[in-house]
Amino acid sequence: MQRGIRGGRIVDVGCGVGNLYPLISPLFDEYVGVDAIRYDGLPAGVQFVPFELNSGILPLPAASFDVVMAVETIEHLENPREFMRQLVGLVRPGGWVIVTTPNQLSFLSLLTLVMKQRFSAFQDVHYPAHLTALLEIDLL
Repeated sequence: MQRGIRGGRIVDVGCGVGNLYPLISPLFDEYVGVDAIRYDGLPAGVQFVPFELNSGILPLPAASFDVVMAVETIEHLENPREFMRQLVGLVRPGGWVIVTTPNQLSFLSLLTLVMKQRFSAFQDVHYPAHLTALLEIDLL
């Protein structure tokens, strides 16, 4: 999918309740959501694939999506590097892989690391949901 052209396929890995669906789905022909369970409130238009992301290979065909996104998902996983490899395997040549995670290099996070010996998004209150603090270099 080229910039400014609508259509194609997108997969939202770790889609949760589908908060991005109303914003993104009009830009694509097909929107696929993947998560451990189908959460209440997930829009009916989402083609949902149930899958526990820590359990193995994503059950989707390789090189079949124009955009693969995982928004605030990777920090919840036991093996984020394997997860990144899987995401890259899902995208078509020339497509996009979009991954977001808490910013460990923000002033707040670095100050919290100095003061409490943990990044701000990885305090006891966030465990066991937030497992892996990542830096940009970890995602390359």
